[in-house]
Amino acid sequence: MSTTPDRRPLWTGALLCGGGSRRMGLDKLVLEAKGKPLHEIPAEALRESCGQQFQVGRDLGLDSFSCIPDLLPGEGPLVALFSALEQAETPWLFALAGDMPSVDSSLLAWIQEIAEGGEHLAVVPLVASQMEPLCAAYSSLLLPFMRASVNQGERSIQSFLLTVKEEINLQPVPAKLESQFLNLNRPQDWERFTGTPLQPK
Repeated sequence: MSTTPDRRPLWTGALLCGGGSRRMGLDKLVLEAKGKPLHEIPAEALRESCGQQFQVGRDLGLDSFSCIPDLLPGEGPLVALFSALEQAETPWLFALAGDMPSVDSSLLAWIQEIAEGGEHLAVVPLVASQMEPLCAAYSSLLLPFMRASVNQGERSIQSFLLTVKEEINLQPVPAKLESQFLNLNRPQDWERFTGTPLQPK
């Protein structure tokens, strides 16, 4: 377990790792990137930044991470986020997708500082005017709103955030941090990132 002084005890880090990798065609989170399984890269950013850590959706065997099952398996990232927020015992939760090979704790710290210094219930980065809700900070005070929305059948994070937009800080990302928002969703993404074609197993 990391002993970095930047770890924040009031935060739970939630690695969202329950997706089906349908566009990639195989389980992308166990593919090797930068000499380690892809999911280990965002996991390490959470270890360095958050006092507690969850792996949400399945157990990838991550050191220091508790496994939190989706309350409604297969229903998408909003349900995964809700599942994590239900279990978190800290005032803040950082949700992070498991397929971000360029993310590090500097990005998380930037978002965390904004969240702790403001009055909003979430900080969601904007890259090229697009919301990035799977690398974002959520207050535990948002839980009743999220629970009501999920119970009413909502499954889109973006649509949920629009229903509580007055409580959300949509924060434009500085240019120096934009490259950390890379997601690997398709074989073409993998080839551009690694320089080698994806090898089917």
